[in-house]
Amino acid sequence: MQSTTSSGKAEGLGSYQRLIIAGLLFLTALFTLYFWLDFFLVGGVRILDTEVYLAFERAFPAADAWMASVSFVAGVTLLRKSPLALLFGLAAGSALIFLGLMDVLFGLQQGIYGLGTSAVLLEAIINAFSLVFGTFLLGYLWSRRWAVLGVVTS
Repeated sequence: MQSTTSSGKAEGLGSYQRLIIAGLLFLTALFTLYFWLDFFLVGGVRILDTEVYLAFERAFPAADAWMASVSFVAGVTLLRKSPLALLFGLAAGSALIFLGLMDVLFGLQQGIYGLGTSAVLLEAIINAFSLVFGTFLLGYLWSRRWAVLGVVTS
């Protein structure tokens, strides 16, 4: 299990799978950028204008920047068949789950999901995506870690 391919790149994951997962990682990074530009410049994604809600949301840009950055790098390294895709993919998955759980808990505590606005619907979709895609990334990449790392298992 210690040998790698002659190119040193990961083999064993289909090109279609890599493309789909990388695309979702890129969309994650791009949508995160869109969300924060809208939040600070337009306000369309804001659910409430209360002090508590705004303080909560304003605590997220640095963590979301980390999540978006590792998502983007995971997408690039996955397409390049680099072993670093495992590291960045697991970091992205973990960050998505953590941020999703923080948002869900706050939303439940503050009764946000019951407001029924389009911003709440968007928030619920973001939360669900974060939890589902984050969990998928962790499970998928870990179960294929040897292929992602480029280790030949014969």
